[in-house]
Amino acid sequence: MRVLQVDTEMGWRGGQQQLLLLLQGLQRHDRFSGEAITVCRPGSALAGRLRDCGLPYRELAMGSPWSLLAAWRLRRLAQELGADLIHAQTAHANNLGALACLGSRVHLLTSRRVDFPPRGTWKYRRCVRVVAVSQAVGGVLAAAGIPSERIVVIRDGIDPQRFAGAERARGRQSLGLADTDVAVLCIAALEDHKDHATLLAAWSRIAEALPQAHLLLAGDGSLRSALESQAAGLPRVRFLGFREDVADLIAAADVCTLTSHLEGLGSTVMDAMTCGVPVVATRAGGIPELIRDGEDGLLCPVRDPGQLAAVLGQVIADPVLRHRLGVSASQSALSFRAAGMVDAYVDLYDRVTRGA
Repeated sequence: MRVLQVDTEMGWRGGQQQLLLLLQGLQRHDRFSGEAITVCRPGSALAGRLRDCGLPYRELAMGSPWSLLAAWRLRRLAQELGADLIHAQTAHANNLGALACLGSRVHLLTSRRVDFPPRGTWKYRRCVRVVAVSQAVGGVLAAAGIPSERIVVIRDGIDPQRFAGAERARGRQSLGLADTDVAVLCIAALEDHKDHATLLAAWSRIAEALPQAHLLLAGDGSLRSALESQAAGLPRVRFLGFREDVADLIAAADVCTLTSHLEGLGSTVMDAMTCGVPVVATRAGGIPELIRDGEDGLLCPVRDPGQLAAVLGQVIADPVLRHRLGVSASQSALSFRAAGMVDAYVDLYDRVTRGA
């Protein structure tokens, strides 16, 4: 079996991290006897990571989402490599895959990681299976008219070894934090659906009352300037930009938060829970599928700065609560391991190529 994994992103976000975990898992899986080759854009962050890891890939200029030339290039490459299956990792890749597979025997499946309705369903109807990363995403796809028998839920996974070398002291030293400081960390792209605006609005309500608290925003994006303007004048808010030392950042944190109003699943929530860091998050998309409110984390309504401020302030002020939630989170996170995700994809690839 030969699988082409197609990713069209230039940058590095959760989807690319999940693809890397899948590729590494497939390489050592005892039931996957085939080969997985990644198709990505020239000069992309993914191409660099795959090169560093020694994983097979091909760079392909993929242009616009509906580029006939890019689809033709992908079709030619699939023929050249003898591909049995194209697994599209992004909506753009799904567009090109749908065109490339027309009239061919190559199976097409796609992964959907966001919980907003798809723009048009033609490309999804061309897929033998559409993988949703959460039940919430699966529900959105079904509501959009994707046949339920084609929707498969496979939750993203976490590799605990990614955090094995993390050091709290090193992370806190790099951030200039004192022992008495409480670090609140948000790792998310600075884009609308992550809703940092609500987080900053909540911070304006609690920061003066909690002088030990520091808000650290890791990530970059199109809204950085607007968010920096909103944060101007707020105490102890720092924009860290894109960071490679995510493991140390999480180890350095006392609380992690994710305040999205749209969220397919929330891989940074899984990261924090794996590290035993308590999480305060919104009830967006698949996040409630990860957190049991009050047991291994705390949930708030979306776009509600008042409620977020109350809950976040409670966790910041109460080290006993933070410890209890963190211990419980680390136990719950045992079910997030990437091995289960890889097993599910191996089974799916086998069913699809057998026509089951």
